[in-house]
Amino acid sequence: MVLPEEMAAARRLIDRARAHGMDDMMITRQVGILGRTTVWKVRTGRSATIRRCTYEKIMSLRPEEPRSTPHPARGKVAAGPQVPAVGLIRRLRALRADGFTNEVIAGLMGVTPEAVSELARRDRPVAYETTHREVAEVYRKLVGTRPADHGITPRAEKYTRAFAVKRGWAPSSCWDPDTIDNPDAHPEWTGACGTAEGIRIHRREGIPVCAYCRTACATAWVDDFDPAKLRALRTAKGLSLRGIAAELGYAYRTVLEWESGKRVPTWGKIQPVLSLLDATITDVQTRKESG
Repeated sequence: MVLPEEMAAARRLIDRARAHGMDDMMITRQVGILGRTTVWKVRTGRSATIRRCTYEKIMSLRPEEPRSTPHPARGKVAAGPQVPAVGLIRRLRALRADGFTNEVIAGLMGVTPEAVSELARRDRPVAYETTHREVAEVYRKLVGTRPADHGITPRAEKYTRAFAVKRGWAPSSCWDPDTIDNPDAHPEWTGACGTAEGIRIHRREGIPVCAYCRTACATAWVDDFDPAKLRALRTAKGLSLRGIAAELGYAYRTVLEWESGKRVPTWGKIQPVLSLLDATITDVQTRKESG
């Protein structure tokens, strides 16, 4: 077993490798560790100590010069050329939004659920080409199938979808196969994203407003704005008009005119107020549009 200062040195080296774009499974494959969660346990402090042989393998890690070391159990190349990671991240997030759990994705990739979670949640500029290919292959296998077909319970599927919705991750139906790897592309939730009509469709269908619509339509007026509802939300929170204006750096008269109905706010201006009130845009509108 190794000493505490040696464990600290191993953690620092792992952190340096991760700063170079490597995830836990890439590190595991490069140094030839058989345990799938060993690196994760060392990094998070779940393991107080490790065997001397494991420590020596970790310390052989060279983040700046990844070696093409075969995976000890699968015979696959761990490192190699790097490619933009945007498509990899989008595919994993889309699968989560479709209801596929980390466990199912990890089982098809032959990695740990923690590794899948790390790949999906962390924005990174590049990833190894082998990892990108593995994710793309799993994506092709799962898209178009039902989570239940892969042993995922309705409860687990519901939780996974809710997790993705909370983070604004787009499902596979929002991505075109020809553009999912394009960094300049955006998910098409409504067929009109990026326009005022896109926001209306979001609201009508009960789809969370995507970042693209929110950004592109920041200057569009909020349709069906109800000043009485905004006033009710503010008073329920126990906030004053001056308090909201001071908190957000707005002019007092601006918020006053919203509540009095003299002025209609834009989507961009009202969003910080709604966040402060723990509300959504539909909470200050008179109705939802029917199909």
